[in-house]
Amino acid sequence: MPGTNIIQAVDNFLHSPEAAHPNPGLIDLLYSQQIETQILASAVGGQPVEDKRNTWTDSKQTWSHIRVPYQANTVPTFYDKELTWRLDQHAARIGITGWNWVNRESYSLGYDFDGIIGHAPGTGISDDALAEVKSKAMSLPYVDVVKSTSGNGLHFHVRFDRTNAPKTANHNEHAALARAVLAKMSADVGFQFGSHLDVCGSVLWIWADEMNKDSFAWVSKAKVPLSADDIPANWKDHLDVVKGTTAKVRVRGISDDEQDPLDDLTSARSRVPLDDVHKAVIEELEQSGYTTLWLQDHYLLQTHTRAVKDLCDKWEVEGHPIKGFFDTLATGTDKGKPNCFLIPSPEGSFQVFRFGKGVAEHPLWKQDDKSWTNCAFNKQPTLPEAALALGGVEDVKGGFVFREAEQARQSVEAIGSSLTLPDDNDYTGRGTMLKKHKDGRLIVEIDKDKGDRGFSDWQEKKGTWVRIFNINTDVAGNERDYTQYDSLVRSIKTASNVDAGWFVKTISGEGVWVQHPRENVKNVLKTKALGGPEVDIILGESVLRQWTKVNMPFHPEHPGGRQWNIGAAQLKFLPADTVSPVHPHWDLVFGHCGEDLDSIVKRQKWAKDWGIQTGQEYLVAWLACLIREPFEPLPYLFMYGPQESGKSIFHEAISILTTGGVVKADRALTNQGDFNGELANAVLGVVDEVNIAQRGPAVYNKIKEWTTSQFISIHAKGLQVYQQRNCLHFIQTANEKDACPIFPGDTRITMMHVASLEREIPKYTLLQKLEEEAPHFMATLMGLSLPESNSRLRIPVVDTLGKTTAQATNQDPLQAFLQDGCYLNPGSLVLVKDFVDRFRDGLTDYEKITWTKPKILQNMPKECPMGKGTANKRYFGNITLNPPENRDQPPLFLSDGRLKVRK
Repeated sequence: MPGTNIIQAVDNFLHSPEAAHPNPGLIDLLYSQQIETQILASAVGGQPVEDKRNTWTDSKQTWSHIRVPYQANTVPTFYDKELTWRLDQHAARIGITGWNWVNRESYSLGYDFDGIIGHAPGTGISDDALAEVKSKAMSLPYVDVVKSTSGNGLHFHVRFDRTNAPKTANHNEHAALARAVLAKMSADVGFQFGSHLDVCGSVLWIWADEMNKDSFAWVSKAKVPLSADDIPANWKDHLDVVKGTTAKVRVRGISDDEQDPLDDLTSARSRVPLDDVHKAVIEELEQSGYTTLWLQDHYLLQTHTRAVKDLCDKWEVEGHPIKGFFDTLATGTDKGKPNCFLIPSPEGSFQVFRFGKGVAEHPLWKQDDKSWTNCAFNKQPTLPEAALALGGVEDVKGGFVFREAEQARQSVEAIGSSLTLPDDNDYTGRGTMLKKHKDGRLIVEIDKDKGDRGFSDWQEKKGTWVRIFNINTDVAGNERDYTQYDSLVRSIKTASNVDAGWFVKTISGEGVWVQHPRENVKNVLKTKALGGPEVDIILGESVLRQWTKVNMPFHPEHPGGRQWNIGAAQLKFLPADTVSPVHPHWDLVFGHCGEDLDSIVKRQKWAKDWGIQTGQEYLVAWLACLIREPFEPLPYLFMYGPQESGKSIFHEAISILTTGGVVKADRALTNQGDFNGELANAVLGVVDEVNIAQRGPAVYNKIKEWTTSQFISIHAKGLQVYQQRNCLHFIQTANEKDACPIFPGDTRITMMHVASLEREIPKYTLLQKLEEEAPHFMATLMGLSLPESNSRLRIPVVDTLGKTTAQATNQDPLQAFLQDGCYLNPGSLVLVKDFVDRFRDGLTDYEKITWTKPKILQNMPKECPMGKGTANKRYFGNITLNPPENRDQPPLFLSDGRLKVRK
């Protein structure tokens, strides 16, 4: 390959025997020399080149990561030059985005749905969920489904006809298109693909040095490419989300000052899965000629009210009419301009909302207290809706008046009941009123005629017949939508279904949510001119439809489905649009704090696979994992060293990047009452200059649990304990290395010594520089490749000499004796009596009181089982007090109380 230019060298390699690709047909379908490509180099066999990021040399070749093209997010360019190193020797992975950067076209879109296999507990998705994702994707005729690099996850590819591929000016537009097509996929099958998405429109690996026979294997092939004519018309609206300037796509037709109220409206509703009727309605509207768009972010459909009305009429003619009634005053003269949005409701129904608050519409429509004009579609109608649709006129004293009794009868039929009037009477031209009784039953009042018969069980009243029918006007479909008050008051529960009280949004400034007692909430609702009974109903409905408070760092405040991500950490800075980020002061902080790891990480195989050669790179990867994959567990970082050595600036620098989520955690770790309410919205717990080891083993047990557990119990004073997804990570700094409880066998803590500063930068100046460089540092964090981990932590622990020393210091007498006073050796035996006597001979008088024989037996490691041996005496297995003569024996195990050889 040396002597060949980069692009040609990659093409040659992917099609060569050296690549040994298990599915070369996939390369033929997806790759071309004009496709945006990334080559991830391996650090194996090389030493880092000074002053060159991600570059290594073995004195014969120098190699590094390569991206083709440069500046892909803006104006792409690439200077193709000779590749001076061998891909088959130094490439770790090769990936593509599917974007043709030469022609500025999208040839394919890639999506990564990773499986739980090979990941830490609680990460990825379950096998059942992955199977459902696979099944739904395979039902889409335009989606290729292949196995991932490991063979355990899934990659989806949506290909276009290359002779008519959609135009995309840069990588950002390509990613925006991928996001829009994902929403189309979700709508087409009625399944929320986005909730399981790992990668959308970014690099997907198509070759890796650790491939196996299942890597990139076909699961199913697309029957047809996706037509460029079928891509969502609003795909460029996803650009702001891709760039990070907004969390959700903007809804066209809604003014800027209505975007947030719209988000409140849609987030307040539970996301009803799209059934066959929903999908049929969406498909019909998409073919209506009116611009129709499914917006997965808000879980709504944009279209025109005239298109909805035309669909009603069409289905009526075809013999499968919709439930209820729908009409509109809009004429639909501009089919390219949507004027409404539809939110799915149960049983194939929708709630339709007009753009523009307070807009006038057909009498079937109503306005909520936020002035959203709305109407139900394909839903069992309320009595007022049915009456108005069938010619009824609302009476000022209540009820609906009809000119014909037949209209009243049809109205009752429309709400799911039937109205039977006495036989043998002519009801033509009979004025009739329908009215709701205070208990919800139906009152019918019909004009009296001289020859009427059969009205003996009716009440005669001023020229009319009146009767109460046992017809319930308060059927389920007639319930009032009380979610309109969610923008003012909310009842909250935790993720583990524990009530968490009430919140009220203030009206001062931009408005903030404040926790209040129930009585205050009632008073607030009364300011809306609501009566006591109505207030109680709203409070009750709020409890029945509680919001779930979640902590999802770096996710939107309203993820959807009545989840409320209130108080969660958010990122302050967008990544700089550069392929060569520059952040010298961040490099100084991370390089200085991680220096103790330099000599160790370069010898770790996993670190070489990650391209990590220094402690600085280890800490950068640690932080990248925290921000990009906050629910994955990370090592507990413990930094110790002299005062004013710059330890604390590490976590202070991280806090610059976020709006919150960085909290002091020493009290949560050490208090005996187990109160830890301060951790409810934490993504990083800081223990700064506090010796938590003095509080005993209980602290270490908390560290073990909170570092790796999938869930964490939150116990705030005065509130019930509840569980939530664990996204807590730790940094501890101290002057002395004994401030952190590190015991033999620890697999959670990375401990590093931070030396004195050679040159001190004034703290104010340093923090200012870090903030100035933050966008460039974010570009590094977000662009860093994060390979799979080989441990239960997202990035493995590094064991330093300081940690080994601390572990030895914290050994109890039995651990020390096992390490220095005897020999662990499979197949060996030692009498329990001899072992106990030898161990106790070396103890002080005080230690002998503590280390009784039962305690010794209880604390022996499981690798040394105790059981009967020869002469029915008790032995410890796989251990000896003398140097072993035979080191090749099979281990002993316990069976039926006896030590036996494992064969």
